[in-house]
Amino acid sequence: MPFTGNSFADFSVQFDPFRPESKAKSEEESTRRHLSVAGKAMAYAALGQVEESAFPVFDEIIAGFPTVSPDNAAYFGKKAAANRDELLPGLSNADLIATFQAYLGDLLLRRLSAALRSGLPGPSRSTRSSRHNSPRRPNLVIGGGCAPNIKWNSMLRASDLFEDIWIAPFPNDSGAAIGTATCEMIRTSGRMALEWDVYSGPGITAGELPEGWHQRPRDERELAVLLHTEGESVVVLSGRAELGTRASGNRSILAPATDPAMKSRLNVLKNRADYRPVAPICLTSHAQEVFTPGTRDPYMLFEHRLRPGWADRVPAIVHLDGTARLQTIEPRQNTATARILAAYAQLGGVPVLCNTSANLRRPTTPGACGTTPRFPPGPRRRCGGGGSRVRRSPCRGRGSSAGHGPCGRRRGRRCPRWRRTP
Repeated sequence: MPFTGNSFADFSVQFDPFRPESKAKSEEESTRRHLSVAGKAMAYAALGQVEESAFPVFDEIIAGFPTVSPDNAAYFGKKAAANRDELLPGLSNADLIATFQAYLGDLLLRRLSAALRSGLPGPSRSTRSSRHNSPRRPNLVIGGGCAPNIKWNSMLRASDLFEDIWIAPFPNDSGAAIGTATCEMIRTSGRMALEWDVYSGPGITAGELPEGWHQRPRDERELAVLLHTEGESVVVLSGRAELGTRASGNRSILAPATDPAMKSRLNVLKNRADYRPVAPICLTSHAQEVFTPGTRDPYMLFEHRLRPGWADRVPAIVHLDGTARLQTIEPRQNTATARILAAYAQLGGVPVLCNTSANLRRPTTPGACGTTPRFPPGPRRRCGGGGSRVRRSPCRGRGSSAGHGPCGRRRGRRCPRWRRTP
């Protein structure tokens, strides 16, 4: 491959809306801003169309690279941006980003196929699969910043080049650090096993209730009833936090996926661009009923689509290109989210909820539900954590941008902000 890490982000920052508006104040700020681009650009690509006719143009550009360099992708993007009318006429920024993403996936598949044909180190070609009496295919482990790209992962899985594909729950630098520490543990102690799971972050600590808040005990079924009957979202803080960039249920905002406006409301709440998708969380036992392929996917690493009829039933979790970044969860998991979802499915026959991370771009402070940010008022009317439910006093929506009140609803309509519990 002529590209190194961060290639997709390096290319995407040459185009709006990812082109930096101003120079970063520090190297740390620049790095943080750049690291946030790839995930946003994956979502933004759904606004465009993949133009495979551009692939030969891209091939011609990279053929001129003398060596593999971390600067190649940025140069590639600058050349495409400067000569777009000549090289890629008629393509919007979203088209270019979608096409480059598809091109990188196609290039990855082509290079891996060539490597396998040339004898990639691995099991001997004379090794036979007992099931098909054919040469055994190698396994593949995917890591690094490219691993969360669900389109590339799904493409590789569908290629049938590999016996099995394994992707770490969070294959970023944090995961690499844990892997490095594990290698050192094996080297120094000889231990070959590590007790670990994704829910290994900080636990919840009790905090003081902010002024105007009230707390009382509630169980998961009662929260499921609130989701089902009132159509509002719930903040779930339970057990130890998950590690990595995905909301895996212990620090999540759950909301009904049956409301077409819920995606926009959650994006307004989290100050995200409206094109950003909201992920579905679904009981594993029902996933193939709702999604295709609907295979077990607890860490949201592969692409799924809705089966006929379901896109209309759960429109809030359908991305602009018709896909979904599904998280499956087992009913037997001893987590609040699993119990809420199981109860919610029993109430209305819909085994799917919206799931997005319960975080803010600021340091966390002691809040009403353990150690959590003091969220700005919005559609989260209840916060479930440690068996508690919290409400805040009523208001009318006003003072937000894009014609919406702070709850995400149109100005002038009553805002169902947090209400005080009687």
